[in-house]
Amino acid sequence: MPITSLNNPEWIEPCGRFLLAVRSTNGKKVLTRMANAGSNETVLTSGDILSPACSPDGQFAYYLNAVHPQKIRKISIVDGATSEIADVLGDTLFGNIDVSPDGKYLAYPYQQYSPPVVELAVIPSGGGGTAINKFQVPGFLGTLRWSPDGKALHYVLTSNGASNIWEQSLSALKPKQLTHFNSGEIFDFCWTADHEHLLMTRGQSKRDVVLMSHRE
Repeated sequence: MPITSLNNPEWIEPCGRFLLAVRSTNGKKVLTRMANAGSNETVLTSGDILSPACSPDGQFAYYLNAVHPQKIRKISIVDGATSEIADVLGDTLFGNIDVSPDGKYLAYPYQQYSPPVVELAVIPSGGGGTAINKFQVPGFLGTLRWSPDGKALHYVLTSNGASNIWEQSLSALKPKQLTHFNSGEIFDFCWTADHEHLLMTRGQSKRDVVLMSHRE
């Protein structure tokens, strides 16, 4: 069913019987909750909000407060009550937050400038912030998702003009490549509810360079 009531949403995330959306209103970002058909929109919070991710029970969402020092926060979908979960490791978040299938852990990528490195962090969803796992990523990654069984992380990695999905097992040191496309980009992906199929959007970005000159 098309949702026509949202104007220029920056992020849409299903969350139980609701949809979450981040959009800009009067120069500031707001996180809103609405029915799956797009009706009864309710503002939950506002600020410099990035990357909301829903808990498996549909009761809470986790999001990034992008003002430095960056923090991960938890918000109730019902009443908008918030709590602080952790400071983001490194210098800045470098992608999206995702919640494990059992709701116990959060995973997110972060970037450190000196020495330059991109890593994945796994932290308890209940707070504390201490990473129970950290993994170095062999490049700049795209969308991050938990595997359906919660034993690995899947993410998009683009190399030589082609995007592929890689898997980082929580019990292994190095990732392995799952798909083997030779061209094209993967813009997003997710598992179906029965965890039997992997859905992805693929295509090709094209950019043109235009030279403009001014003549009297």
